[in-house]
Amino acid sequence: MGKIAYIYNETFIYWQSIILTFAVATAVCVFLALYLWKGRNGLAAALAVSLGLVLSPVLARLVHWYCQSTAYASFTAAMTDDSSGGYALVGVIAGCVAAALLLRLLYIVRNLPELLDCMALGGAAGIAVGRLACFFNASD
Repeated sequence: MGKIAYIYNETFIYWQSIILTFAVATAVCVFLALYLWKGRNGLAAALAVSLGLVLSPVLARLVHWYCQSTAYASFTAAMTDDSSGGYALVGVIAGCVAAALLLRLLYIVRNLPELLDCMALGGAAGIAVGRLACFFNASD
């Protein structure tokens, strides 16, 4: 059970969720700072972030369901019910790589290795901040 940060009516907001939200924001900001600092296409960066934010949770949940299918009643429940279960970090990485590959296939991004390098550094910063969430649950 995680530590509760705020309670509003019947809504509970946990510290772990707040820290993980900051981790995602850190990863996005570091990626954008690195990619735009090199003078690259802002539209490509915005599309990479948008696609990554859409594909990553889906693939992260899919990988988690595949690895721990007994934790879910069905595949449909795993993909639609966010109240239980978890996410696999490797799915987040796969979602970001899929977003980058899609942008390269559509010729929006010309230099795929440079985009992936900036994504990797942003992801590393996000993971570093995200690991701080373990201070607020029983996993540490």
